[in-house]
Amino acid sequence: MEMNEHVLRGMPGEEHVLFSAGSITPGDGPAANYPVEFLNSLNLTGLPLHDIKLKVGAAVMLLRNLDPHSSLCNGTRLIITAIHANL
Repeated sequence: MEMNEHVLRGMPGEEHVLFSAGSITPGDGPAANYPVEFLNSLNLTGLPLHDIKLKVGAAVMLLRNLDPHSSLCNGTRLIITAIHANL
């Protein structure tokens, strides 16, 4: 994580902080017994963090097979070309 932050600091442009969804419905089972703030603070191996810092031009790695026919597979390196709210 420190390496990512170091690289982002060296890149020009505005840093954007994006967050995961932050609500729990009563039907979510045992997770509904914990406050959202606690769940957002968890840092589990194999799961992305609650927040991510990005800049236009930053390199990211795709973590899911979105469209194998278009070569959008797990591990594909991508470049951020735009950042929009709610997208």
